Amino acid sequence: ARGSVPVPATKMLEGKQLPAGQFTFVIEGQNIEYQEEASNLENGAIPFSDLCFDESDAGKTYRYRVYEKDTGLPGYQYDKTQYDLEVSVADNGDGTLSVTKTGKDIHFSNTYTVTGTQETISAHKTLNGRKLEKSQFTFLLEEVSKSGEVLREIETKANDINGNVLFDPIAYTQQDMGKTFYYRVSEKDSGFSGYTFDQTRYTVAISVI
Repeated sequence: ARGSVPVPATKMLEGKQLPAGQFTFVIEGQNIEYQEEASNLENGAIPFSDLCFDESDAGKTYRYRVYEKDTGLPGYQYDKTQYDLEVSVADNGDGTLSVTKTGKDIHFSNTYTVTGTQETISAHKTLNGRKLEKSQFTFLLEEVSKSGEVLREIETKANDINGNVLFDPIAYTQQDMGKTFYYRVSEKDSGFSGYTFDQTRYTVAISVI
């Protein structure tokens, strides 16, 4: 005779979408030699195998513990809860086994938080025909849509003596995760006599992961 019992368990992540396989969970026997690891599915389910028994287990009670492994991923607060289960196996006397599991519902919850990050956009100016002077040219940074529509003007900056153009850092928060932002850098035509201004417009895409 054989019998089995499932071990349903779920995982929830706050702060970002739960990726499949992100977290690892363990079920191990306390008075029986048994251990299994499983990773979460995208929907949060933890696919532990059924606990299986045969007639040699009749009249016995086994204890198991379920917990989450802390793999130390940065930004995550792990769930320290440990769930204890008891499984009793009985012979029904008709060639079948009765398997009874007791214990709390298994549900793990993690939190993901970020402190924010910054990204700096830079450019370089080259002048042919004469020596470049500090602050001689002005450059514009704009936020644009993916199709190139201007959403807002962010700032203007002038070149340094070496031709470098360094815009102020752009800050991103946890609410920006999963988004891509588009920026355009261009040179402003200040109308100086004798100069041919560069009409090129450069688009920069920044993805926040």
